[in-house]
Amino acid sequence: MWEFQLPTKIIFGRGSIDRVWENVDKKKVLLVTGKSGFREQTARKIRKQLGSAEIAVYDKVEPNPTYQNVDEGVELVSDARSQMIIALGGGSVIDAAKLIALLAVNEGDAYDYAFRGKKIERKGLPLLAIPTTAGTGSEVTPFAVISDKEKKLKAPVRNRYLFPKVAVVDPQLTASMPKELTANTGADALAHALEALWSKKAGPITDYLALRAVKIIFENLKKACDEPQNIEVREEMSLASLLGGMAISNAWTGPAHAISYPFTTHFGVAHGNACSLTLPEVMEFNALKSEKINRITQLYGPEKLRELFKGVGLKTKLSEVGVKKEDIPVILEGVVASTLETNMVKMEKGDIEALLNKIL
Repeated sequence: MWEFQLPTKIIFGRGSIDRVWENVDKKKVLLVTGKSGFREQTARKIRKQLGSAEIAVYDKVEPNPTYQNVDEGVELVSDARSQMIIALGGGSVIDAAKLIALLAVNEGDAYDYAFRGKKIERKGLPLLAIPTTAGTGSEVTPFAVISDKEKKLKAPVRNRYLFPKVAVVDPQLTASMPKELTANTGADALAHALEALWSKKAGPITDYLALRAVKIIFENLKKACDEPQNIEVREEMSLASLLGGMAISNAWTGPAHAISYPFTTHFGVAHGNACSLTLPEVMEFNALKSEKINRITQLYGPEKLRELFKGVGLKTKLSEVGVKKEDIPVILEGVVASTLETNMVKMEKGDIEALLNKIL
């Protein structure tokens, strides 16, 4: 038995940014975005489309969004009496916007939902998500990851009310990504696709989406890094990111993501590289006990993963990101158990420790 749901309307393709106006029926809108010149240019295009709508802007989201970012955004929603949220940016911006939309309607603050286990009671404000990177797939998932920088904590919030109402995916918006960001977001998309395949929640639809995403990434990630203005390749990577997001929206992520959080919070490793560090080893671990994953390794085995990651400039050893053997207890302490539990093969603390020692 399996089930699949995706309530988000998807508009995909070059020039789809010009169709934002079709999906905005509110007069007061909060635009959550970043401060780059390219985003400002796109934001002006959105403003022009929305004509007489009142648009407030929140542009202080950090690369790993904090609970303070979310609370500031909610306060601005209240002050501007916003009726809808538009997110323009990468996964951090979209994750923050999801929680801003949610907390505009539900009681409590961001810390309550991320770290104190407060239950989400009501659907938030409608959210239109416009990704400017190709990796997180956040525009089609019911997840948002939030951080506490002071305590070095990072936690996912999961709820069906976090699905955006509309996703506008325009590959042209990703053309300005530098090589390092292209590599990191591409690795994140690949982690999503592979972890959806070895999830206990996997089904025929998520498997189909994930396998297609894996194939596309293997064929296009290196090209996207080497040929940033190749729009055909950018389009393929945007599609792979979208498909990976659709897969994890129902199958969820697994060990590579669960282990990645302390790499980011304690050692400053970018999210995509933090996931890719352990992805080949997680694949090996699962392949030993799962015929399904063993078959996948025939096409996209651990060595091919490592070769791809090295080829786009990602770190593949813990020592390369500043992690020493004596730091392993810190990593083990920061593993997110709820994300680990979705793996089709039970992974104990000792398994993770052995895995980490292999990539020192």
